[in-house]
Amino acid sequence: MPQHFDLLIKNATIIDGSGQDAFPGDIGIQEDRITAMGNLDSAEGQKTIDATGKTVTPGFIDPHSHGDMTILVWPLAEAYVMQGVTTIIGGNCGISPAPTSEIYSFSGWEYELMYELGPGYFSPVSFMVKFADAQAAIRRKYGVEIAPASFGDYLDRVQQTGISLNLYPVVGHNAIRIQTMGLDGNRPARSDEIERMQDMVRDAMESGAFGLGTGLDYPPGGFAETEEVIALAKAAGEYGGIYESHFRSFNLYTGKEGHVSVIDGIQEALRIGREASVRVQLSHMSPGYQTSPTGSNTMARAAAFATIAEIELGASQGVETAYDVLPNTGGGGCMIPHLADVFRPWVLQAGGIDQFVKNLGVTDFRAYLKKSIERGDYPQLDPKRLPTWMPPIGDCYRITESENTYYEGRLLSDIAREMGTGVLEAMFNLIKADPFIKKRTEMGNNESVKTFLNHPRAMPSSDGFCFDQTTEMDLPAPLNKLPHPNNFCYAVRYLTEYPQERLEDNIRQMTGFPAEWFGIKDRGILAKGKYADVVIFDNTALKTNENHVESRIYPDGIDYVIVNGEITREKKTHLGTRAGKVLRRTG
Repeated sequence: MPQHFDLLIKNATIIDGSGQDAFPGDIGIQEDRITAMGNLDSAEGQKTIDATGKTVTPGFIDPHSHGDMTILVWPLAEAYVMQGVTTIIGGNCGISPAPTSEIYSFSGWEYELMYELGPGYFSPVSFMVKFADAQAAIRRKYGVEIAPASFGDYLDRVQQTGISLNLYPVVGHNAIRIQTMGLDGNRPARSDEIERMQDMVRDAMESGAFGLGTGLDYPPGGFAETEEVIALAKAAGEYGGIYESHFRSFNLYTGKEGHVSVIDGIQEALRIGREASVRVQLSHMSPGYQTSPTGSNTMARAAAFATIAEIELGASQGVETAYDVLPNTGGGGCMIPHLADVFRPWVLQAGGIDQFVKNLGVTDFRAYLKKSIERGDYPQLDPKRLPTWMPPIGDCYRITESENTYYEGRLLSDIAREMGTGVLEAMFNLIKADPFIKKRTEMGNNESVKTFLNHPRAMPSSDGFCFDQTTEMDLPAPLNKLPHPNNFCYAVRYLTEYPQERLEDNIRQMTGFPAEWFGIKDRGILAKGKYADVVIFDNTALKTNENHVESRIYPDGIDYVIVNGEITREKKTHLGTRAGKVLRRTG
């Protein structure tokens, strides 16, 4: 009698996620598990996929996601699923949707509502409002009902809603600090407050969280002293929890003056891991050292190697450490396509782009604007607060779309030199001539990205959200935000732009290694008995379709995405399948 399967994948080239060489074979899936692998010539499937000429791998795992913040709005998680991601890890940067009570904290995607409920254009901008106000605004804009919830309540809600991928939950330090300290969180915590926060960490861990995440560049977490974080990490460590660290690296939002040394932030994270006896996941890794000249590939590689050496030193002292890397030089999360958004507070102050452009025609206004920027009125333009590894602003922005096509593809610094002006004056001139001129951001050096990714402790990540192709955030153009292309194509970008000598090693960094490191049971590997999270793709046809003018484009080359045994992407279509699970910690 032939074997029967719910789903049969035939004639595949299998890369199983372990790092071993690819091999030919078939895969039989029954319900949500792989029940057979090998030569299944005589087998039959309720549905059969012929994978001749295709590569079959485990579903990709994103170790640095903020999808837990948006999954109730976009439960189909199209941007993730359509690029092969089947599991996301939440709680990063100290942000998690629970626990919540009287205060709501905006997460970096509901900008329009943030401005509506708590207008503030300069510094400090408040990310926190009364929960009831946020609840009404989110109901009105998204048709989604949010409610005060414990961490366990939130996980129950997600599973009941039905989702298209798996969610690995981590509790955010900021969420816990807000519920403990309310709007008074811009200070160190008292000992009694730390004890209450420890209890909240324990409650989250007992409800299914796998660890604690911090965002030490953001309020209110950025005001925490190291000892507070150690105490909370210890509470997570009582349950075998991991510590995710967006380490200190800039002062944009805390109101503090002066640079933060990135290497000091990394060393602090390692100290927390050592003293709390927990594993440390370093977030969106960047060079710990400032280099000069900033555009030197040699210096970028040297800074990355020196940073890795510090991590290896920590490992030699007993701190188990891994890190995630964005496979690009332009960040993640959201992108700001219009150059005028650089001057957002003054555009808002003027009442819109039309009046702002008129103001740029006034010499006194230009002088006032430059003086405001130079004295640090707007942190995002204050070089004293930006990360030390960022290049000068003129080297951060490249024009992508202009009425004068001569400028397209060119850096602002080059345009300024040609105009014979400073960079700010060049931006004023460009916006005055074309208020809707667009740019892309290039903050890092590709050589440092390559160096970080080409290391066994590394995993590629998106720093993204659950979005779909209709997602647009914030105010009308030119102050609108779009999802960064990372949200739609980071996994394919990693495979196509950062190939290792063996594709098997790329796949392990996206599947087997994160599953092993985070303790994701029975996932990340294709083997009998494992959950059937599977991607089928044509390695010769992979294409990111990355676009920094219109980012909401799915990649090519991914033929099938299977989540817990159910086909979720077939060819170019998301089937609406909701087979994802909340992966709760047990034991």
